[in-house]
Amino acid sequence: MKYWVTGSSGFLGKHLCKRFSKRSVIAIPHEELYSIKFLKSLPQPDYIYHFASFGNMANQKDPEEIVKANVCALSNLLFALQDTPFKAFINMSSSSVYGVKDHPMHETNSLDADDYYGVTKIMGELLIRAYVKMFDKPVVNARLFSVYGPGEADFRFIPTIMRCIRKGEAMSLAPGMHDWIYIDDVVDALLLLQENASYLKGKAINIGTGTQYDNYDVVRKLCNIAKVDIKDLNLNHVNNLRTRYSWVADNTLLKSLVWIPKVSLTEGLIKTWNTTN
Repeated sequence: MKYWVTGSSGFLGKHLCKRFSKRSVIAIPHEELYSIKFLKSLPQPDYIYHFASFGNMANQKDPEEIVKANVCALSNLLFALQDTPFKAFINMSSSSVYGVKDHPMHETNSLDADDYYGVTKIMGELLIRAYVKMFDKPVVNARLFSVYGPGEADFRFIPTIMRCIRKGEAMSLAPGMHDWIYIDDVVDALLLLQENASYLKGKAINIGTGTQYDNYDVVRKLCNIAKVDIKDLNLNHVNNLRTRYSWVADNTLLKSLVWIPKVSLTEGLIKTWNTTN
């Protein structure tokens, strides 16, 4: 079996590729996603995982690049493969497509993103919907919630907390909500989507635990793991009312595929703490 994996050097891609034989993975560099000729020159894949994206980080504010990476690159991949009898194409979408909600996010909810990243993820999903209708291909959108675990980028929330605890670094903390899901549970879910791609083609599926935690809950849990007092941390408490919303998956559809998260937030934070310097 051959796998095409874009974004294979990133946090999510690396963890997924660990599940496969190295000989079976064709890693596609980001810059090559803009050449359909190059993509068609590669050995035909059985499975495709599209992780490469742009704009989900605070320092990525180039709208032209966000559209190029999240829409044009996906379009090139899809059309380079339109004559390929692949078994599954899993596209990484995001819970950002929902915008702000005051209830658990369900796949049938309106898509109300108003930033370039969320809007381009919606565009990608709609492109896939049309592609599936025209070519009848097994392509699925995975709407990821807040993924964490060993190897996550240093600037992300949980690695930043751990540096604050270990090294006394200052950090700003606001009371936002997140549905935190451990990376191994995400990979399990993605492989399940792969197995069910023919049934799910054209659909979007939430990948989240169904439980949300305030940012302060995560800090307290990590302080308990490290055996330090939260009062001793160098925190700048920010009272940002815009962060006071619900952000949690309704994962009924994913659970119907016989999936449940195996790693609790406490267990996942212990694993991450113990494998991070």
